[in-house]
Amino acid sequence: MVHPANSSSLNTAVIYGSVRRDRQGIRAARFLVNKLEARGHNVALVDAKEFPLPILDLRYSEYDEGTAPEPMQKIHEMLDAAGSQEPA
Repeated sequence: MVHPANSSSLNTAVIYGSVRRDRQGIRAARFLVNKLEARGHNVALVDAKEFPLPILDLRYSEYDEGTAPEPMQKIHEMLDAAGSQEPA
């Protein structure tokens, strides 16, 4: 959900890294996202289970432009937007 920008609005990301079958922390991550959005902040949830990455031996910046694995590119875009001054 995108809210109009205001002087106290934040662009941020909540990163949840567990991919276990019976993971419980995702509920806390979603709770944080919901609470932050309710306060008018722009929040991206980066859930490792939704972005199946291969074993990575390179950082994003080490890939030539347009050659990073697709899930890595998507996460980069989400984090880049979370760090921007403009709402996503």
